[in-house]
Amino acid sequence: MKKLIGTVAVAALLATAAFAEGLSFGSWGRALWIVESVKNDAGDNAVTSKLGQSWGGASPRTALAVSGSSDNMGFKLDLHGNGKDLGIGDNALIWTKPIEMLKVQFAAKDDTNLLRGDACFGLWNFDRIGSVSVDGSEGFIFPAMLNKNVSVVVTPIEGLTVGYGFNVALGDITPKADSDRFVDQIGRTSAFAAAYTIANIGTVKVGFQAQGKGYDKEGGFKADRKDKFEIDAAFELTMLEKVYLAVGTKIPLGGTFGKYDEKTYLVANESPIFVNLYAKLSLVENLAINIIGGVKLNNKDVKGVSDNNFSDFKAAGQLGFRVGVEGEYSLSNGIGVFAQVEYANGIYMSSNSGDNNDCLTFGLGATKGFSNGVIGVAFEGTTNGYGRYGSKVMAAKDDFHWEVPVKLEYWF
Repeated sequence: MKKLIGTVAVAALLATAAFAEGLSFGSWGRALWIVESVKNDAGDNAVTSKLGQSWGGASPRTALAVSGSSDNMGFKLDLHGNGKDLGIGDNALIWTKPIEMLKVQFAAKDDTNLLRGDACFGLWNFDRIGSVSVDGSEGFIFPAMLNKNVSVVVTPIEGLTVGYGFNVALGDITPKADSDRFVDQIGRTSAFAAAYTIANIGTVKVGFQAQGKGYDKEGGFKADRKDKFEIDAAFELTMLEKVYLAVGTKIPLGGTFGKYDEKTYLVANESPIFVNLYAKLSLVENLAINIIGGVKLNNKDVKGVSDNNFSDFKAAGQLGFRVGVEGEYSLSNGIGVFAQVEYANGIYMSSNSGDNNDCLTFGLGATKGFSNGVIGVAFEGTTNGYGRYGSKVMAAKDDFHWEVPVKLEYWF
Protein backbone atom coordinates (compact mmCIF):
# COMPACT_ATOMS: atom_id res chain seq x y z
CA MET A 1 0.00 0.00 0.00
CA LYS A 2 2.78 2.42 0.89
CA LYS A 3 4.45 1.62 -2.43
CA LEU A 4 1.20 2.27 -4.28
CA ILE A 5 0.64 5.58 -2.46
CA GLY A 6 4.21 6.58 -3.21
CA THR A 7 3.78 5.74 -6.88
CA VAL A 8 0.57 7.77 -7.09
CA ALA A 9 2.24 10.72 -5.34
CA VAL A 10 5.19 10.62 -7.74
CA ALA A 11 2.82 10.41 -10.71
CA ALA A 12 0.82 13.38 -9.44
CA LEU A 13 4.01 15.34 -8.88
CA LEU A 14 5.21 14.59 -12.39
CA ALA A 15 1.81 15.55 -13.87
CA THR A 16 1.87 18.84 -11.98
CA ALA A 17 5.38 19.56 -13.16
CA ALA A 18 4.44 18.77 -16.76
CA PHE A 19 1.40 21.02 -16.49
CA ALA A 20 3.45 23.82 -15.02
CA GLU A 21 5.95 23.64 -17.87
CA GLY A 22 3.29 24.99 -20.20
CA LEU A 23 2.42 27.94 -17.97
CA SER A 24 4.15 31.30 -17.91
CA PHE A 25 3.63 34.45 -15.89
CA GLY A 26 4.79 37.94 -16.70
CA SER A 27 4.15 41.57 -16.05
CA TRP A 28 4.71 44.86 -17.85
CA GLY A 29 3.81 48.33 -16.71
CA ARG A 30 4.47 52.00 -17.24
CA ALA A 31 3.78 55.19 -15.32
CA LEU A 32 4.28 58.81 -16.38
CA TRP A 33 4.39 61.73 -14.00
CA ILE A 34 3.65 64.68 -16.28
CA VAL A 35 4.08 68.37 -15.55
CA GLU A 36 2.26 70.26 -18.32
CA SER A 37 0.61 73.43 -19.56
CA VAL A 38 -3.17 73.13 -19.84
CA LYS A 39 -6.38 75.13 -20.16
CA ASN A 40 -8.19 75.49 -16.80
CA ASP A 41 -11.94 75.78 -16.17
CA ALA A 42 -11.81 79.56 -16.51
CA GLY A 43 -10.24 79.24 -19.93
CA ASP A 44 -6.87 80.50 -18.75
CA ASN A 45 -3.53 78.82 -19.32
CA ALA A 46 -2.16 77.03 -16.25
CA VAL A 47 0.49 74.51 -15.20
CA THR A 48 -0.49 71.27 -13.51
CA SER A 49 0.80 67.72 -13.02
CA LYS A 50 -0.73 64.28 -13.20
CA LEU A 51 0.02 60.56 -13.29
CA GLY A 52 -0.87 59.51 -16.82
CA GLN A 53 -0.29 56.92 -19.50
CA SER A 54 1.33 57.27 -22.91
CA TRP A 55 -1.99 56.33 -24.52
CA GLY A 56 -4.22 58.27 -22.09
CA GLY A 57 -5.96 57.29 -18.89
CA ALA A 58 -4.85 57.10 -15.29
CA SER A 59 -1.57 55.48 -14.34
CA PRO A 60 0.36 53.68 -13.12
CA ARG A 61 -0.39 50.81 -15.49
CA THR A 62 0.49 47.57 -13.72
CA ALA A 63 -0.38 44.16 -15.06
CA LEU A 64 -0.37 40.41 -14.65
CA ALA A 65 -0.11 38.29 -17.79
CA VAL A 66 -0.76 34.56 -17.65
CA SER A 67 -0.47 32.22 -20.61
CA GLY A 68 -0.37 28.50 -21.19
CA SER A 69 0.46 26.45 -24.24
CA SER A 70 1.04 22.93 -25.44
CA ASP A 71 1.30 21.52 -28.92
CA ASN A 72 -2.46 21.70 -29.40
CA MET A 73 -4.02 24.11 -26.87
CA GLY A 74 -3.31 27.44 -25.27
CA PHE A 75 -4.70 30.53 -23.60
CA LYS A 76 -3.72 34.08 -22.68
CA LEU A 77 -5.15 36.35 -20.00
CA ASP A 78 -4.07 39.86 -19.01
CA LEU A 79 -5.21 41.70 -15.90
CA HIS A 80 -4.52 45.44 -15.88
CA GLY A 81 -4.47 47.97 -13.09
CA ASN A 82 -4.95 51.50 -14.45
CA GLY A 83 -4.76 53.97 -11.60
CA LYS A 84 -7.54 52.81 -9.27
CA ASP A 85 -9.26 50.51 -11.80
CA LEU A 86 -8.63 46.78 -12.14
CA GLY A 87 -9.99 44.70 -15.00
CA ILE A 88 -9.39 42.54 -18.06
CA GLY A 89 -6.43 43.86 -20.03
CA ASP A 90 -5.44 43.47 -23.66
CA ASN A 91 -5.96 39.72 -24.00
CA ALA A 92 -8.51 37.13 -22.91
CA LEU A 93 -8.41 34.27 -25.40
CA ILE A 94 -8.20 30.52 -26.02
CA TRP A 95 -6.61 28.91 -29.05
CA THR A 96 -6.16 25.45 -30.49
CA LYS A 97 -3.87 23.96 -33.11
CA PRO A 98 -5.49 20.68 -34.16
CA ILE A 99 -2.72 20.37 -36.74
CA GLU A 100 0.60 22.20 -36.90
CA MET A 101 -0.32 24.53 -39.76
CA LEU A 102 -3.76 25.59 -38.42
CA LYS A 103 -4.58 27.82 -35.44
CA VAL A 104 -8.16 28.62 -34.40
CA GLN A 105 -8.78 31.25 -31.73
CA PHE A 106 -11.77 32.53 -29.73
CA ALA A 107 -11.21 35.79 -27.88
CA ALA A 108 -13.14 38.19 -25.69
CA LYS A 109 -10.16 40.51 -26.26
CA ASP A 110 -7.23 40.02 -28.61
CA ASP A 111 -4.21 42.30 -28.80
CA THR A 112 -1.69 39.82 -30.20
CA ASN A 113 -1.32 42.04 -33.30
CA LEU A 114 -0.41 39.36 -35.82
CA LEU A 115 1.23 40.89 -38.95
CA ARG A 116 1.00 44.46 -37.60
CA GLY A 117 3.69 46.83 -38.89
CA ASP A 118 4.70 49.66 -36.53
CA ALA A 119 6.80 52.82 -36.56
CA CYS A 120 7.28 53.36 -32.82
CA PHE A 121 10.15 55.36 -31.36
CA GLY A 122 11.04 58.44 -29.32
CA LEU A 123 8.05 60.36 -28.00
CA TRP A 124 5.74 57.40 -28.68
CA ASN A 125 7.36 55.82 -25.61
CA PHE A 126 6.65 58.91 -23.48
CA ASP A 127 3.50 61.04 -23.92
CA ARG A 128 2.02 60.88 -27.41
CA ILE A 129 1.06 64.44 -28.17
CA GLY A 130 0.66 66.49 -31.33
CA SER A 131 1.37 64.78 -34.62
CA VAL A 132 2.91 61.76 -32.86
CA SER A 133 -0.48 60.34 -31.92
CA VAL A 134 -2.96 61.81 -34.37
CA ASP A 135 -2.65 58.84 -36.72
CA GLY A 136 -0.78 56.54 -34.34
CA SER A 137 2.52 54.71 -34.78
CA GLU A 138 1.25 51.21 -34.02
CA GLY A 139 -0.08 49.81 -37.28
CA PHE A 140 1.37 52.77 -39.18
CA ILE A 141 2.65 50.44 -41.91
CA PHE A 142 0.11 47.60 -41.63
CA PRO A 143 -2.85 47.32 -39.23
CA ALA A 144 -3.60 44.55 -36.75
CA MET A 145 -6.75 43.59 -38.62
CA LEU A 146 -6.81 40.00 -37.30
CA ASN A 147 -7.45 41.02 -33.67
CA LYS A 148 -10.96 39.55 -33.82
CA ASN A 149 -13.27 37.54 -31.56
CA VAL A 150 -13.02 34.56 -33.93
CA SER A 151 -9.97 34.01 -36.09
CA VAL A 152 -8.30 31.30 -38.15
CA VAL A 153 -4.63 31.46 -39.17
CA VAL A 154 -2.92 29.06 -41.56
CA THR A 155 0.81 28.69 -42.22
CA PRO A 156 0.83 26.17 -45.09
CA ILE A 157 4.44 26.70 -46.16
CA GLU A 158 7.50 28.36 -44.73
CA GLY A 159 7.26 32.13 -44.88
CA LEU A 160 3.52 32.28 -45.71
CA THR A 161 0.85 33.32 -43.19
CA VAL A 162 -2.83 33.62 -44.13
CA GLY A 163 -5.51 34.72 -41.67
CA TYR A 164 -9.23 35.43 -41.47
CA GLY A 165 -11.32 36.75 -38.59
CA PHE A 166 -14.56 38.46 -37.64
CA ASN A 167 -16.31 39.81 -34.56
CA VAL A 168 -19.29 38.24 -32.81
CA ALA A 169 -21.45 39.13 -29.83
CA LEU A 170 -20.21 38.26 -26.36
CA GLY A 171 -23.02 36.55 -24.46
CA ASP A 172 -26.75 36.70 -25.10
CA ILE A 173 -28.02 39.51 -27.30
CA THR A 174 -31.13 40.70 -29.09
CA PRO A 175 -30.12 41.22 -32.72
CA LYS A 176 -30.70 44.68 -34.13
CA ALA A 177 -31.98 45.41 -37.61
CA ASP A 178 -28.58 46.09 -39.13
CA SER A 179 -26.14 44.50 -36.70
CA ASP A 180 -25.48 41.41 -34.56
CA ARG A 181 -27.11 39.04 -37.05
CA PHE A 182 -24.69 36.40 -38.24
CA VAL A 183 -24.81 37.74 -41.78
CA ASP A 184 -23.95 41.23 -40.47
CA GLN A 185 -21.12 39.91 -38.33
CA ILE A 186 -19.58 38.14 -41.29
CA GLY A 187 -20.30 40.86 -43.81
CA ARG A 188 -19.35 43.93 -41.79
CA THR A 189 -16.51 42.84 -39.47
CA SER A 190 -14.57 40.31 -41.58
CA ALA A 191 -10.88 40.75 -42.26
CA PHE A 192 -8.50 38.81 -44.50
CA ALA A 193 -4.74 39.23 -44.26
CA ALA A 194 -1.73 37.46 -45.71
CA ALA A 195 2.02 37.89 -45.51
CA TYR A 196 4.85 36.24 -47.38
CA THR A 197 8.48 36.57 -46.37
CA ILE A 198 10.91 36.40 -49.26
CA ALA A 199 14.14 35.01 -47.87
CA ASN A 200 16.94 37.59 -47.59
CA ILE A 201 14.76 40.31 -49.13
CA GLY A 202 11.69 41.28 -47.12
CA THR A 203 8.01 40.71 -46.41
CA VAL A 204 4.93 41.48 -48.51
CA LYS A 205 1.60 42.00 -46.69
CA VAL A 206 -1.91 42.39 -48.10
CA GLY A 207 -5.28 42.67 -46.43
CA PHE A 208 -8.95 43.37 -46.97
CA GLN A 209 -11.29 44.38 -44.16
CA ALA A 210 -14.92 45.36 -43.73
CA GLN A 211 -15.50 48.44 -41.58
CA GLY A 212 -19.23 48.44 -41.00
CA LYS A 213 -21.63 50.93 -42.51
CA GLY A 214 -20.63 54.40 -43.57
CA TYR A 215 -22.81 57.40 -44.19
CA ASP A 216 -25.69 57.72 -46.62
CA LYS A 217 -25.58 59.58 -49.91
CA GLU A 218 -26.18 62.92 -48.14
CA GLY A 219 -23.55 62.32 -45.47
CA GLY A 220 -26.03 61.38 -42.73
CA PHE A 221 -27.01 58.36 -40.65
CA LYS A 222 -30.11 57.20 -42.51
CA ALA A 223 -31.11 53.63 -43.25
CA ASP A 224 -29.48 53.57 -46.69
CA ARG A 225 -25.96 53.89 -45.33
CA LYS A 226 -23.35 52.21 -47.49
CA ASP A 227 -20.96 49.48 -46.38
CA LYS A 228 -17.31 50.49 -46.03
CA PHE A 229 -14.24 48.41 -46.81
CA GLU A 230 -10.49 48.94 -46.85
CA ILE A 231 -7.60 47.45 -48.79
CA ASP A 232 -4.27 47.38 -46.95
CA ALA A 233 -0.86 46.60 -48.41
CA ALA A 234 2.71 46.88 -47.21
CA PHE A 235 6.28 45.91 -47.99
CA GLU A 236 9.09 45.68 -45.45
CA LEU A 237 12.63 45.59 -46.81
CA THR A 238 15.02 43.69 -44.53
CA MET A 239 17.79 42.63 -46.92
CA LEU A 240 20.16 45.40 -45.80
CA GLU A 241 21.88 44.66 -42.49
CA LYS A 242 21.75 48.16 -41.03
CA VAL A 243 18.77 49.58 -42.91
CA TYR A 244 15.07 48.84 -42.42
CA LEU A 245 12.56 50.30 -44.88
CA ALA A 246 8.80 49.89 -44.92
CA VAL A 247 5.95 51.37 -46.91
CA GLY A 248 2.24 50.82 -46.40
CA THR A 249 -1.05 52.04 -47.83
CA LYS A 250 -4.71 52.06 -46.79
CA ILE A 251 -7.27 52.44 -49.56
CA PRO A 252 -10.96 52.93 -48.65
CA LEU A 253 -13.73 51.39 -50.71
CA GLY A 254 -17.50 51.73 -50.62
CA GLY A 255 -19.11 54.10 -48.16
CA THR A 256 -20.04 57.53 -49.45
CA PHE A 257 -17.15 59.76 -50.44
CA GLY A 258 -17.07 63.28 -51.77
CA LYS A 259 -20.65 64.05 -50.73
CA TYR A 260 -21.60 67.24 -48.93
CA ASP A 261 -24.65 68.46 -47.11
CA GLU A 262 -24.60 71.68 -45.09
CA LYS A 263 -26.29 70.03 -42.10
CA THR A 264 -23.89 67.09 -41.98
CA TYR A 265 -20.70 68.49 -43.48
CA LEU A 266 -18.45 66.99 -40.80
CA VAL A 267 -19.09 63.43 -42.00
CA ALA A 268 -18.57 63.96 -45.70
CA ASN A 269 -15.59 62.12 -47.23
CA GLU A 270 -15.28 59.54 -44.48
CA SER A 271 -11.76 58.24 -45.10
CA PRO A 272 -8.80 59.42 -47.16
CA ILE A 273 -6.18 57.23 -48.81
CA PHE A 274 -3.11 56.77 -46.62
CA VAL A 275 0.45 56.19 -47.85
CA ASN A 276 2.98 55.78 -45.04
CA LEU A 277 6.76 55.36 -44.99
CA TYR A 278 9.12 54.36 -42.18
CA ALA A 279 12.89 53.91 -42.22
CA LYS A 280 15.37 53.02 -39.49
CA LEU A 281 19.05 53.59 -40.20
CA SER A 282 21.78 52.11 -37.99
CA LEU A 283 24.78 53.04 -40.11
CA VAL A 284 26.86 54.49 -37.27
CA GLU A 285 27.69 52.51 -34.13
CA ASN A 286 25.40 53.36 -31.18
CA LEU A 287 23.35 55.75 -33.35
CA ALA A 288 19.91 54.99 -34.78
CA ILE A 289 17.95 57.39 -36.98
CA ASN A 290 14.21 56.95 -37.46
CA ILE A 291 12.47 58.67 -40.37
CA ILE A 292 8.71 58.78 -40.78
CA GLY A 293 6.46 60.19 -43.48
CA GLY A 294 2.80 59.95 -44.28
CA VAL A 295 0.25 61.47 -46.65
CA LYS A 296 -3.53 61.54 -46.73
CA LEU A 297 -4.89 61.73 -50.27
CA ASN A 298 -8.38 62.86 -51.24
CA ASN A 299 -9.04 64.29 -47.77
CA LYS A 300 -11.79 66.78 -46.92
CA ASP A 301 -11.18 70.37 -45.75
CA VAL A 302 -13.58 71.94 -43.23
CA LYS A 303 -11.90 75.35 -43.32
CA GLY A 304 -14.35 78.09 -42.41
CA VAL A 305 -17.15 75.72 -41.45
CA SER A 306 -17.05 76.76 -37.79
CA ASP A 307 -17.82 80.29 -38.97
CA ASN A 308 -20.72 79.02 -41.12
CA ASN A 309 -18.76 79.87 -44.22
CA PHE A 310 -19.70 76.76 -46.15
CA SER A 311 -18.21 78.07 -49.36
CA ASP A 312 -14.75 77.17 -48.00
CA PHE A 313 -15.69 73.54 -47.43
CA LYS A 314 -14.11 70.98 -49.75
CA ALA A 315 -15.54 67.48 -49.52
CA ALA A 316 -12.50 65.79 -51.09
CA GLY A 317 -9.30 66.28 -53.03
CA GLN A 318 -7.13 67.78 -50.29
CA LEU A 319 -3.62 66.63 -49.31
CA GLY A 320 -2.47 66.06 -45.76
CA PHE A 321 1.12 65.20 -44.90
CA ARG A 322 3.34 64.40 -41.92
CA VAL A 323 7.16 64.18 -41.84
CA GLY A 324 9.51 63.55 -38.95
CA VAL A 325 12.96 62.43 -37.89
CA GLU A 326 14.34 61.12 -34.61
CA GLY A 327 17.86 60.27 -33.50
CA GLU A 328 18.83 57.91 -30.66
CA TYR A 329 22.33 57.62 -29.26
CA SER A 330 23.35 54.89 -26.81
CA LEU A 331 25.96 55.71 -24.19
CA SER A 332 27.56 53.34 -21.69
CA ASN A 333 25.84 51.79 -18.66
CA GLY A 334 22.43 51.63 -20.33
CA ILE A 335 22.12 55.39 -20.78
CA GLY A 336 20.58 56.74 -23.97
CA VAL A 337 19.48 60.10 -25.33
CA PHE A 338 17.09 61.01 -28.14
CA ALA A 339 15.76 64.03 -30.00
CA GLN A 340 12.76 64.19 -32.34
CA VAL A 341 11.01 66.74 -34.53
CA GLU A 342 7.90 66.38 -36.70
CA TYR A 343 5.60 68.56 -38.76
CA ALA A 344 2.07 67.86 -40.00
CA ASN A 345 -0.12 70.27 -41.94
CA GLY A 346 -3.65 71.21 -40.93
CA ILE A 347 -5.30 68.74 -43.30
CA TYR A 348 -3.38 65.86 -41.73
CA MET A 349 -4.06 67.02 -38.16
CA SER A 350 -7.71 68.06 -38.30
CA SER A 351 -8.91 68.16 -41.93
CA ASN A 352 -8.65 71.94 -41.79
CA SER A 353 -6.33 74.13 -43.86
CA GLY A 354 -7.22 77.24 -41.88
CA ASP A 355 -4.81 79.15 -39.67
CA ASN A 356 -3.39 77.50 -36.54
CA ASN A 357 -4.36 73.94 -37.46
CA ASP A 358 -0.95 72.62 -38.51
CA CYS A 359 1.40 71.24 -35.86
CA LEU A 360 5.11 71.25 -35.13
CA THR A 361 5.94 68.59 -32.53
CA PHE A 362 9.36 68.15 -30.97
CA GLY A 363 11.03 66.64 -27.94
CA LEU A 364 14.23 65.39 -26.41
CA GLY A 365 14.99 63.13 -23.51
CA ALA A 366 17.24 60.68 -21.73
CA THR A 367 16.73 57.13 -20.48
CA LYS A 368 18.55 54.73 -18.19
CA GLY A 369 17.97 51.04 -18.81
CA PHE A 370 18.12 48.17 -16.35
CA SER A 371 17.75 44.43 -16.76
CA ASN A 372 14.04 44.60 -15.97
CA GLY A 373 13.04 48.16 -16.73
CA VAL A 374 13.85 51.70 -17.74
CA ILE A 375 13.53 55.18 -16.29
CA GLY A 376 13.53 58.40 -18.29
CA VAL A 377 12.68 62.06 -18.54
CA ALA A 378 11.80 64.18 -21.58
CA PHE A 379 10.65 67.59 -22.69
CA GLU A 380 7.90 67.74 -25.30
CA GLY A 381 6.22 70.59 -27.12
CA THR A 382 3.56 71.15 -29.77
CA THR A 383 2.38 74.27 -31.53
CA ASN A 384 -1.23 75.39 -31.87
CA GLY A 385 -2.31 73.81 -28.59
CA TYR A 386 -2.36 70.19 -29.70
CA GLY A 387 -2.37 67.46 -27.05
CA ARG A 388 -2.91 63.73 -27.37
CA TYR A 389 -4.87 62.32 -30.36
CA GLY A 390 -5.18 65.78 -31.90
CA SER A 391 -7.12 67.29 -28.98
CA LYS A 392 -6.79 71.01 -28.25
CA VAL A 393 -5.58 71.47 -24.66
CA MET A 394 -4.84 75.20 -24.53
CA ALA A 395 -7.03 78.27 -24.03
CA ALA A 396 -6.23 79.66 -27.47
CA LYS A 397 -5.83 77.40 -30.47
CA ASP A 398 -2.50 79.01 -31.37
CA ASP A 399 -0.94 78.50 -27.92
CA PHE A 400 2.23 76.47 -27.37
CA HIS A 401 1.66 73.31 -25.32
CA TRP A 402 4.55 71.76 -23.39
CA GLU A 403 5.09 68.78 -21.10
CA VAL A 404 7.83 67.27 -18.95
CA PRO A 405 7.06 63.54 -18.52
CA VAL A 406 9.06 61.38 -16.09
CA LYS A 407 8.77 57.70 -16.95
CA LEU A 408 9.04 54.54 -14.84
CA GLU A 409 8.65 51.29 -16.81
CA TYR A 410 9.22 47.67 -15.82
CA TRP A 411 8.96 44.15 -17.20
CA PHE A 412 9.25 40.75 -15.56
